[in-house]
Order: sequence, then structure tokens, then C-alpha cells
Amino acid sequence: MSYGIKRLLAGLLVIFCSQMALAQAVQKEVEPNGSTATASPVTLTNGVAKVQGNVYPNADEDFYSFTGQAGNRVFVATVTSFSSNSSTDSVIELIDTDGTTVLETDDNDGTFGAGASVIAGRLLINSGTHYVRVRHTSATSQLRGYDLYLAVRSGSPTAETEPNDTFPGQALPVGGYVSGVVNPAADFDFYSLTLAQGDTVAVILDCDPERDGVTFNGRVGAGVFAGSQVLVANDANTVSPNGEAFFMTVGAAGTYGVLIDGGGTAGSPTATYIASIFVIPAPTATVFTYSTTTPAAIPAGPGQVTSSINIPDARRIRRMALAIDLTHTNMLDLDVTLQGPGGNEIHLFTDVGSNTQTTMQLGLSDDAAVPINTFTVMQGMVYQPELAAKLDLWRGRNSQGTWTLVIRDDTAANGGTLNGWSIIIEEEPALPSPGTGFNYQDIFTTDFESGDAGFTSSGTGNQWARGTPTAVPITTANSGTNCFKTNLTGNYAASSVQDLLSPNINLSGVSGPIFLEWAMNYQIENASFDHAYVEVRVAGQPATAVRLWEWMGATMQASVGNPTTTIQSATGWGLHRARIDSFAGQTIEVLFHFDSDTTVQLCGLAIDDVRVFGAVPAPEIDVQRSSTSIADGEPNHALGNVSTLTGQTFTFTVLNTGGGSLSLPGATPVTISGASAGLTVNVTVQPAGSVAPSGSTTFNVFVQPSSAGAFNFTVNVANNDGDENPYNFTCQGTGFTNAPPVLALG
Repeated sequence: MSYGIKRLLAGLLVIFCSQMALAQAVQKEVEPNGSTATASPVTLTNGVAKVQGNVYPNADEDFYSFTGQAGNRVFVATVTSFSSNSSTDSVIELIDTDGTTVLETDDNDGTFGAGASVIAGRLLINSGTHYVRVRHTSATSQLRGYDLYLAVRSGSPTAETEPNDTFPGQALPVGGYVSGVVNPAADFDFYSLTLAQGDTVAVILDCDPERDGVTFNGRVGAGVFAGSQVLVANDANTVSPNGEAFFMTVGAAGTYGVLIDGGGTAGSPTATYIASIFVIPAPTATVFTYSTTTPAAIPAGPGQVTSSINIPDARRIRRMALAIDLTHTNMLDLDVTLQGPGGNEIHLFTDVGSNTQTTMQLGLSDDAAVPINTFTVMQGMVYQPELAAKLDLWRGRNSQGTWTLVIRDDTAANGGTLNGWSIIIEEEPALPSPGTGFNYQDIFTTDFESGDAGFTSSGTGNQWARGTPTAVPITTANSGTNCFKTNLTGNYAASSVQDLLSPNINLSGVSGPIFLEWAMNYQIENASFDHAYVEVRVAGQPATAVRLWEWMGATMQASVGNPTTTIQSATGWGLHRARIDSFAGQTIEVLFHFDSDTTVQLCGLAIDDVRVFGAVPAPEIDVQRSSTSIADGEPNHALGNVSTLTGQTFTFTVLNTGGGSLSLPGATPVTISGASAGLTVNVTVQPAGSVAPSGSTTFNVFVQPSSAGAFNFTVNVANNDGDENPYNFTCQGTGFTNAPPVLALG
């Protein structure tokens, strides 16, 4: 709501800085964590943390552990509004150190998700390890996913200092732990704080800190956005214990104010509160920003406009964010999608905002606090896309090529202008070092061009097949022409269970890091109904399986525009990589699983370019002559004088001083180049093709100059040493002519 505050924001630029918040500094749940014994530990930084998780499958429960002291107060809340199955009803429980006593529970005091949960200001009785349990209120539903915010506060809160009822308000004390009273009903309590671009501000409010049953209908919010807007959250509950929570990721650095009030009606001397106000900081990430600021008119509908950005760099996408700057006289008319290189299209949002908010200047990131349809204000923040439009669908894609923003105006009489937009990319990190004395080596690799590579498929309604896919929106392989897909020529079958299994892959002698890498393209119905995952396991032992990827999203279709068009939202081909170090030394198999229900069959799952590689002891090549090493790159190894009449054979020794087998591949691993004019030089004896650790082999080179004088040539030794292939050195010598012997007669 507007408080008439006149404040000019610095603005959310279309071109974000190099520290754009592509991801919050968050922790992830680690399954299995379905009991206090297996609880995922939460690391508190300055007393606070943010954790991302999924209640999945049905009846799943997630336990988290943290350390608290007697007398501490705990503030914990969920955000569920982006759950991809549209079910948002979480339950959270705060559990004492014995692992069984529930100190407090909440079902739906939250706002971001109609059934989100808040426990605010609960006093701890004992010191030690405490637990938070997160579950869905129904054992037959899921939360895919949720964010859990946790703050543990010690000591006494800092009391508010009146008057603090105008923006930006009382300076927030260090630690963000405050207390106050909303009195009279029209009282507004503001607390000011400074935020960096991409920071998420979290406010968890306890409306009955005394736990005496006397509470009030508190409201929390933050601002300003769009120049004068304070955004608020209120679930209208007045039953004690009563909490509220608010979360927002900001798009610009500056001074912000946190609001605590009673909505203008719920204030009295007994409307006391304590609150934990904290920041989940945006991490510093190296990102690459690609932008266009060329204006494009948005027609007064029905119609559409497109704007393209050509990315020249081939970067493998780890995370991606967008920034959009546009104006429109009725924002609700707009349906916006993004097309990637190769033509696949994923929708971002449909019919958001309002006809009173005519400016959109915001960022889109999967890791922002709340989705874009949470508020009608569209200026100054970073939102998540709508729940069926995760930017993570682009993960693993090659960034190179043309990206197109498509804006469809589905109603007549209103228009606007796209002022510009940006793509912000964080690329996948480089591989970690394999370690001193080790090299990465392919253990298994296939592109499916020459055959099935030992893969087999099975199951009910199984349609896995190798070939060229032809069904839109998946019509190519990742490389070459062949891949495996759940039905090459159409959509997957109803009520199917389909498994694609690799041959046995022997990891003997392979140590960490070990990676499985695969290319994947998919279009799947909501994970409430159709399922897909990738597992690795010890061959023949399903109980040892480790799940590396699992489909958790919403149905990959969207209806946009006027007349209505259904977008078939495949991901495009992305390269996925996962570490599998725990399987070192074992024989493994890789499972690509897919299953479907009776309704809504889409294009399915396609797999290509499967590779397993890991660290193995590295060979180390050394070449010697007469027991003296010749350095790789040596420019003038001296051979001395060589007769033009008889020539000379030189013997070289190849040694392997490393821990892995040295390979000298092919029939002629040693070759000669750059020989002087008239010089005869040949490799008369090639070395053995493989040299064991501490072993050696030899090769011979015959040299005969045609005339007296200096000569040179280069020896090239092909091998599998990671940093000395080929091993090259240049030999120099001097040709001389010796007189033939004189035969005496008589």
C-alpha cells in the first residue's frame, strides 16, 4: 500500500552489475533426513540461515538440526508459494533437545503460500541440539519446493524508539532483534536498514511474545518499491501463538524500511511484539551480462513483439537470471516467454501486475524470495518466475546463439514499450584438479552414433529407442543424429514405467574426483503425476542407488497470447554433470528412469552423450639418450658429428616415471619433422605401445646428412601424458665427409 512516501529509487538497471544475485547464500536439505537421527544440520551465520528443500514424495518429512541455548528465542518460517504442484500447505514443528518434545507447531500463519507456516519468538527451555520438522499437512501431497528461514536470537531485544512511524524509521540495531507495541491502532513502526542489490530481507514477527494468549492481527512489510510502495503480508490470524513473516529480494542497493503495524485497525497497549529482522546476503558471483537497450513497441493487442540478444560466447549455464525494463498501460495484458538457441521456448509469466502499475523494472531469478505473482508492484525487486517457468530449466545449456524475448499482448486498446532487457549467466565451474600425479581419464563414453553402446531398456509400456527424434519440441540429438528417447516419433505412453540401463562400468583403479556426465532434453508433465530421475548404483544392486537428478517441476506447457497458443516447453539439450566419488573402485551402472500416469502425455525424456570419467594415476614421460634426459621442448639436443658416407643410428629411451600406464598410440607414435634439406632421417625402430609405471622402451633414429655442415630435425613422441603430448625436442649435429680407404697394390 502507498504511504505517500516520496522517494526516488536508484532504479533497477537493465544491465546488472557483475555481482547480480543469481543465487542466495543458502543451504540445501540432504536426504535422507526423515528423522532427528538423520536431520540435515543447519549452519547459522550471525544466528540466521536459509535452507531450500522439498517435501517429496508423498508423506516425506524433513528434519533440520541447529544448536540453541536455554533462553534463546527461535524464529522460523516457510515460503511455499512457488511449490510446483500448487499445493502450499506446510506444517512446521520446533522440537526440543530430546528429539521428541514438540515445543511449538504451526500450520498456516504464513502468507507466501496460503498455507505457509511461521513460528515466531518461541523460547528455548534447554541448551543443545534442537530440531525443526517440515512436512505437508496432508500425507498424500508434496511441497516442491520450499524455503525455510531460521533465526536464533539471544539476550533481550532492542526496544523501539518512538516516534518511528515515518519512513525509513528507526535504525535497525545490530542483530535485527527488536521489540515494540502497536499503539494506537494507526501506529506504524518503521526500522531502516541498508541492503545490497540481490539481498533478501526477512522479517519474522511474534504477536504474542508473552505467550499469555493476548495477541493482535499484526502485519509486516518492507519498502519502498516503485518509488512509494511498501509491500506487506498479513494472514489475518488472531489465535495465539500468532506469527507473521515477510520476505523480499531487492533489485537495487539502498536504504529500505521494514514496517510492523496492525493494518491501521489492530493496535492497543496490549499489541506487543518482538521481531527478528535479518538479511540473507547476495553472494558475489562471476557472471556475464548480455543486454539490449534498443526500444521495441508493444502493440495495442492482440499482437506480439520480439527482442533478441545474440550471445557470442559458448558458456555452459549453471544459473541464469533476467532483467526486464518495460512500460505498459495495462500490465495484466502481457504474456512473456523466452526462446533459446535452437528454438525451445519457456514461459516466464502471464498476466501479472495491474493496470495501475505501468512500469516493470525487475529481475527474475529462481532463487529470489517470492514469485512474480505475489504482488502487483513490478518495480525495484527480484522475483522468481511463475512456478511452471523455472530458469533452472536452462541449466547445462550452451549460451551461444540467439535468445529471444517474446511479449504477447492479449487484449486490445493498451500498448507500451520494451525499453531493454538482459540475460545474466553464471557458468559451470571448471573441473577440480584431479590431484598431483593424477589425470582425468574417460572410463566410459558413448554418443550412440554407432550403436546402443550396451544400453538396454525395459518396463511396462517401454518405448525407449535409439535414433533421431522427430516429435516437436525435441527433434534433434545433442550430437550427431542419434540419441535415446522415450518414443522417438511422438509423446510417451500413458501408464508406463520405462528404464534405460547402461552396461557395467568398471571403476577399478579410479579415485575421486569421479564424474557422470550426460546430455538431456525433456518435456514432462507435473511431477505429481509423471516422474523422471537419473541414478547411479553398484551394478546389480538397486539398494545402493544414489539419485543424481530428479524431475520436480510443473507441467511444461503454457497457454499464452490471443488467440491462445500452447507453448510446448522443452528444455533444449543441456549437459549435466554429477560427482560419484563414493563409487570409486566398484563396478557401476547408470539408470535413466521415466514413468507416467493415465493423463497428459508430453514429448518425454531424451538422453545423449553419456560419459564417466575420473582421476587415475598419471603417467609421466621422460626421454633419454645415453642415460641423459632430454627436456620436452629442448631446442638443441646435440648429436655431434655424423658421417655423410655411413650415417649413424641413435637410440632413445622412453621412460614412464609416473603411476599410470604410459600410452604411445598408433603404429608410428614417433615421427620426424623439420628436417634440414638433404638430410636423411628415419625412425627405424618404433617404441612399444604401452609402458608400465617405472618401465621403459626404446626407439631408433637413423641419420645421414648429404653434405658437410650443420643439420637439425625435430622428434615428436605422441603419448598420453597430460601436459607433455606430444613430447618434442630438436636434434642438431654436423655432417662430415671422411675419405675412402686407400688400397695398396704390389
